[in-house]
Order: sequence, then C-alpha cells, then structure tokens
Amino acid sequence: MKKSGIQISIPKPCHENWEAMDQTARGAFCHSCSKEVIDFTRMTDQQVIERLTTASRICGKFREDQVTRQLRLYRPASGFLRWRVYALSLLPLMALSCDVKGKVSTQDTSVSVQPHTTLGVMVRPDTITSAALPDTIHLTGRVLDADHQPLSLAIVSIVDTVTWQSYESATTDHEGYYSLKLAMKDHDRSKHVVKATHYSHSGQSVSFAHTSDQYHDFILNKSRELMGDIDISRIR
Repeated sequence: MKKSGIQISIPKPCHENWEAMDQTARGAFCHSCSKEVIDFTRMTDQQVIERLTTASRICGKFREDQVTRQLRLYRPASGFLRWRVYALSLLPLMALSCDVKGKVSTQDTSVSVQPHTTLGVMVRPDTITSAALPDTIHLTGRVLDADHQPLSLAIVSIVDTVTWQSYESATTDHEGYYSLKLAMKDHDRSKHVVKATHYSHSGQSVSFAHTSDQYHDFILNKSRELMGDIDISRIR
C-alpha cells in the first residue's frame, strides 16, 4: 500500500460573507477579490488532493477538520484493492439514493440494529485465549449531532491505525443508524478504531474491544468552516 498526501493551511483566513457571494457550479464568486472560491467542504480526501494538485493559487472553503489534519491519498498495490477502494467511494452516492426512497442504507443488512446500552465487556488482551475470540465482530450504533438528532449519510468506517486504511464502511440511514462487521481472522486485533465522519460535522474516532459485538453512539459537533488562499505541503 503506497500512501501520499498533503497538509493544507490558510495563513490569512477570509471573513467575507459566503452567503452574500454569487453561487457557482464549484463554489461561489467573491466580488471583493474578483475570484471564484472553491467549496471543498463536501469533498473526500482524494477529491481534495486531486483538485489541489492539478491547479495553483486556489481560494477555497474548507471544514476545519480538513485543515487541521493531513489529507491522505492511498494507492492500492493490487487490482483487487483498487476495486475495493472504488466500491467504497460509491457508498455515499448509494446511500443518498436509498435515503431519498426512505430505505435503510447500511453495508450489512443481516444485523438487526436496535438500541442497546452496551455490548461486550472490556477485557485485558493477555487474559483472552484465541479459542474464545469470535471470527467476526459486529459494530452497530447511531451517529447524532450535538442536539442528539440523527445524522443521515454519515460514513462510519473501521480504520487501521497504522496505515489509516478503511477496511469496512457503512453509511447511516435517515435515523442515523449504522451497522458494520469485521472478519477478525484477516486483521490484527490491536490496530483498529471505528471512525464516524460527516460532511458538515467534525469526525470522531474511538477504540473498541475486539472480543465481542459492540454498540456505540457517536455525537458529532458542527464543523467550523475556513475560507481563503491555500498553502500546500506535500507528504510522502
């Protein structure tokens, strides 16, 4: 797995009123600066990187979490992994279609998602025998905003903390529910977190026990947005 990416910054944030600008296909036109401001707030890391590395002197609008972390682009080493990454990139579009029709959009439909207080007990890893470990872990729960209202179309992923590659992803339905499963025989049990992201809210990651099924609710805060000319640092 080859990985590269960028770190972006906005040295002099612009305080013009976005709502007062003339909307364009890619963002909005700022009459104060006589330039188009590209809206990156709903783009994935890969979309942001591809857009920024093929142009120069861009003024853009970003979520705060896009500016405060490294944006990574992963290049799978095999054709199978390329297909897997491509398939995962289609999840938000598939979820949008299902959400409009009022259907539940999750990757795993075999698991009944019902509210629980908790599933599984945190246990010291050195006290667990391999025979007692399940082959598959199911992760279920909801993604909510600060007012505990459901966030639909949030992406919940199981992420490797070494490569930061997403192994499994699901999109929340109109009630904010998600359902995931991870085949533990294929992965190191100590190197994963489950992460929730939403285009209008700051992301959140939590660790989880790899010994039983888990239920976890995410509470995401509204993401602050930054706007202005962009500086880019490349990461290898």
